[in-house]
Amino acid sequence: MPSSFVALPVGQGDAFLVSNTDFSALVDGGHSGRTLLQLLSKHRRSRALNVVACTHNDADHAEGLIGLLASQEIKVCEVWLPGQWTTRLRDLLVAPEAFMLEVLHDIDTLSSEDIRMDSLSDLADRLENVETVPGESSPIVQVLDEAVEASTGRPTRLLRHITSWWAFPFHHRTPLRLFWEAIDATERIRKLAYLAWQRAVAVRWFDVTYSPATITTDATKLLVPVNAKEIVRISSYKLSALQFLALSVSNKRSLCFEFRPTPEKVSVLLTADSDLNFKDPINWSSGMIVTAPHHGSEANVSAYDRASQECPSPQSILWVRSDGRFRSRPGAAFLQQIKRYCTRCRPYGHGEQAVHFTSTAAGWITRRTKPCRCV
Repeated sequence: MPSSFVALPVGQGDAFLVSNTDFSALVDGGHSGRTLLQLLSKHRRSRALNVVACTHNDADHAEGLIGLLASQEIKVCEVWLPGQWTTRLRDLLVAPEAFMLEVLHDIDTLSSEDIRMDSLSDLADRLENVETVPGESSPIVQVLDEAVEASTGRPTRLLRHITSWWAFPFHHRTPLRLFWEAIDATERIRKLAYLAWQRAVAVRWFDVTYSPATITTDATKLLVPVNAKEIVRISSYKLSALQFLALSVSNKRSLCFEFRPTPEKVSVLLTADSDLNFKDPINWSSGMIVTAPHHGSEANVSAYDRASQECPSPQSILWVRSDGRFRSRPGAAFLQQIKRYCTRCRPYGHGEQAVHFTSTAAGWITRRTKPCRCV
């Protein structure tokens, strides 16, 4: 069986399936678990995935994975998550109400200091250079096991329902969008960690900020983190609750992966929402597939600049974009690329498609996929 790449048409968000004879991985899952399961049933014959990876804590990347793990319809061997989440993992699982009360006080402090932050993304841009993991403490596996066991049997009401009452004393100055985004971001991390533990799935953590990689498996020979290293211990340093959540959704800190099923020039660079503005090297090759960062947003133009400067044949890159209906995307930089494909093109009368490539001796070839027709 040749290697394959499929950009699943999940609507809003990313969901990329890479596989060969003995290995399959899903990187991100879009915004809907139900939609993701239907598409996997259609485009993946096997009812098993070696790796399920979440690149960062945006709803249109993580929500579908929550639905996938909750359904238990597909066997998952490993779940890969951002290592930065581990810094407040115990707090999220054992004392989520106290954590959210800290978030509320953090937001109130910003407002009282006249610092205007309307969303977690705004705050993430401000915290771009914050170092999150200068030291280590306890093993992640031990902390996760103890925290989940301690949280077992707790009320399962959503934090959104609980903390809405707490916001009342602050309502006159609380940025509501920031508040609700913080609650939802907290829920996504809690659910992914808990569901992985509940299903007895091996969880591996990759952090973009420091480098003590200690574990290798056969999986990492095929799917390799580009801008991150695996960690097995939790940092002794803690950011404030609101800073932690902001960095968890930061596009610049998205995990990027390379899928290289053969030593030859048949590879895939999965960029998530990263602008590729990091120092780690990228194994560029002619004819490779590169997923358009942040759905082809013009804010990520540096990724195309880097490809044009470093790739030996940038005109040969196969750019693949997954997105919902947005008037601002794709941007001009994506439209300037010669070989490009979309799960949904603008204007939106063209309908959705799965972008499907299969590897051959000559490189990647499309299967029942039309080139990009965006204007």
